[in-house]
Amino acid sequence: MQINGIGHRPNLINPGTSNKAESLLEKLASGKKVNSAADDAAGLAIINRLSAELDGYLRGAQNGYDGISVAQTAEGTYSEVGESVARIEELTIQAGNGALNSQDRQAIQSEIDGLTEHITETVSNASFGGVKLMDNAGSIGITLGGSSSINIDTKDVNADLNGFGLNTIDVTSAAGRAAAQTTLESAKDYVNTSRAELGATQNRLDSGIRNLNTQHENVSAARSRRQDTDYAQASSERARNNFLQQAQISIQAQSNLNRGQALNLLG
Repeated sequence: MQINGIGHRPNLINPGTSNKAESLLEKLASGKKVNSAADDAAGLAIINRLSAELDGYLRGAQNGYDGISVAQTAEGTYSEVGESVARIEELTIQAGNGALNSQDRQAIQSEIDGLTEHITETVSNASFGGVKLMDNAGSIGITLGGSSSINIDTKDVNADLNGFGLNTIDVTSAAGRAAAQTTLESAKDYVNTSRAELGATQNRLDSGIRNLNTQHENVSAARSRRQDTDYAQASSERARNNFLQQAQISIQAQSNLNRGQALNLLG
């Protein structure tokens, strides 16, 4: 039986207040103000897009670092080849000493032959991650992101050096020693030019990586502004929401008490 509406007990606690309390607690716990599409559907889509961009920048930078390692590996090989060529040149000059006999020059020739074999093996074994670096004329493409790519030029180094006559140097005769000097000058120029090219490529890769890191920093800041919880604001909202909850509970309790007293009087 309902007397003057006293039997009806409306719920004065707003469910929205409880839902907001849960949402604020989730934001504070996760550190993210957008945890699901329900929080901000458009914002979540933008955050996901920015996250994908950030992953691309990181992958591009890693590719760039790998490219620098490739160039450094090739340059290290050229450095070793250059040292061997310098030693061959030293031996060639030594072989021109008129005080040496044929056996002495033959001993020098044996060391030169060993050095040329060492150059051939060093070049043939130059590789990075199983990819041969110096046995084919072409390029190795390093993708930094999107359409941005830097090529590391490769050469068939043994073929080029042998084309200069490095594998046929003969210092046992005066004519051979004269020809060797021309060969060695060409070989030294080739090695120095190749190292300079690799150095320039490393600089380009390094510049590309710096650019990617700058873009990553800027996009990361943009994502953070959309995604990360403003703890000061969230804490303030939570305190206000808790106050409203307590007030609603107090009012509901007082309402229930008043209805109980009214029913007792009517009874």
